[in-house]
Amino acid sequence: MTPRAGEDAPYLALTEAVDSEASASEPAVSVIVAEETTKSRAFTLTQTVIIDRPVAAVFAYRCALANSPDWHRGVVTARLTPPGPIWVGSHCTETRSRGDDTEVWEIDVTDYEPNNLLGMVCRSGGLEVKESHQFSADGLNTRYVATADVTGSSLSGSAFQKVLLETLLQLKWAVEGVPSVGSALARRRFH
Repeated sequence: MTPRAGEDAPYLALTEAVDSEASASEPAVSVIVAEETTKSRAFTLTQTVIIDRPVAAVFAYRCALANSPDWHRGVVTARLTPPGPIWVGSHCTETRSRGDDTEVWEIDVTDYEPNNLLGMVCRSGGLEVKESHQFSADGLNTRYVATADVTGSSLSGSAFQKVLLETLLQLKWAVEGVPSVGSALARRRFH
């Protein structure tokens, strides 16, 4: 999409350096590419975090979609249909709290490779997020790479990146068994 004479370019590209030497205590920031329009935004975000647990444990914890309220701040309820282990075609309905408002998210599992890949499409209103969660060994730890293709967002790419990072840190702390101080630390860092 090329702008016409006198128009601003409709694309916004943001890039942050990739930290290939990420430690277990600090997430590595990958690439942010954002395409923005005036009414809604579309962009792709990638975030990497190292979790101090084996791949099988991290993968199992992340795939327990019905347990999202236990670790994902803002998720009030999560109902998996049908109940039980997930597979391609599983559906989860989440109710999320945003201040005084609630929103319903419909989540469909699109890819599932045990201990390797979890793909989902998440929808709420006009917002759609295609997520890819990749898991690989990093020594005795897990390298968890989350990619989100976002369309219809009212948030900017950088605001959505902040939410993605916060969510991954909440998951990391929950899997590692970090006491609730992690949540207080996250609130202090991100708000």
